[in-house]
Amino acid sequence: MWAFFLVAGGMLALLGSLVGFRLLLPLRLGLAPTAGIWITLQLLAWLPLALLALRRHLQPPRFLDSLMELGWLVVGWISVAVILLLAKDLLGLALRLLGGAQALAAGPPAAWIEHGRSLLGSRAVALGICGAVSLYVAWGVAGAYRLTRVVEVEVPVAGLHPDLDGLRIVQLSDLHIGPGIQRAQVARVARAVQELQPELVVFTGDLADGLPGDLGPEAAPLGEIQAPLGKWFITGNHEYYSDALGWLRVAEGVGFTPLLNQHVLLERGAGRLLLAGVPDVQGRRFFPSHESRPDLALAGAPPADFKLLLAHQPLSVFAAEQAGYDLMLSGHTHGGQYHPYTWVAGKANPYLKGLNRHSARLQVYVSQGTGFWGPPIRVGTAPEITLLTLRRL
Repeated sequence: MWAFFLVAGGMLALLGSLVGFRLLLPLRLGLAPTAGIWITLQLLAWLPLALLALRRHLQPPRFLDSLMELGWLVVGWISVAVILLLAKDLLGLALRLLGGAQALAAGPPAAWIEHGRSLLGSRAVALGICGAVSLYVAWGVAGAYRLTRVVEVEVPVAGLHPDLDGLRIVQLSDLHIGPGIQRAQVARVARAVQELQPELVVFTGDLADGLPGDLGPEAAPLGEIQAPLGKWFITGNHEYYSDALGWLRVAEGVGFTPLLNQHVLLERGAGRLLLAGVPDVQGRRFFPSHESRPDLALAGAPPADFKLLLAHQPLSVFAAEQAGYDLMLSGHTHGGQYHPYTWVAGKANPYLKGLNRHSARLQVYVSQGTGFWGPPIRVGTAPEITLLTLRRL
């Protein structure tokens, strides 16, 4: 984990320096203001990483939450600015190549090309990039904090037992209770879930970021959710970053039963649904018994008409296919949260979001997450509460 903080901190320092050098210098603000802004941005960008490391062992004063959110905004701003600077450099390279081609054959006037190249390094362009990034981030913040939407999904299942047809399952995932998601937002989520009148509620990991003694009370509203077939919980990777066993106790305290390579048989009329859950794929790094084993979760299982697996990361889909599940519910990806990192998340996971057919038998639904993590930015994605309804074909 410390390696992550060192690598991430090093990347932030590098990217922050790049953005500062490429955007602040053309603004010609003077040495002292430029240095002051650059140092402030660097400190704010490092702050979330420092507090994340601290939260693994201590409960920092709550007044630091606002500073942490500001720091994440700076990280998000830098990450978007880097992309626009890359686009500017590619445009500059294109103009340079165009200028070389003009020297060899008749083409656009050389003066026009040179003017375009000089304009790219001007104060006006630097201001334009700063303004565009700020608008994008503001739009993304509005998207991250918008009222969590309900996504209704019908899951078609060939030969589904008639008594399981119409079964309503609510999935929560990646709530990430912390500085940006606190008790009031959790209460809104709980009320929205209860209004859906689900028969089964599942939480597919990443409940919070921090120590249970600090943030556990923020999860209390989840205890208000009721479901006749129960409320079930699995660990995500973030549980393991700050006392996974403590977060399992918090989940139990609000009425969710953990499934760690375990299963339970649920009955709806004469229909038999086997619900299984596995720890996150990173769990074994922290506890040998938390190795993610979809096959082990079925050990000793009775016959069932439908097999449903809860697995935090979509990477579990291959093991789920081998074990013979019909549907897997996952989260983890957040849908990428904002562009162009949606592309990165899409490349790192077999499925990014939504309902996907993996094989003739197995389908996978990947939630975009009920909250967010890191920069409070969502563009092209949205926080969701998922209502899945099984439909017989």
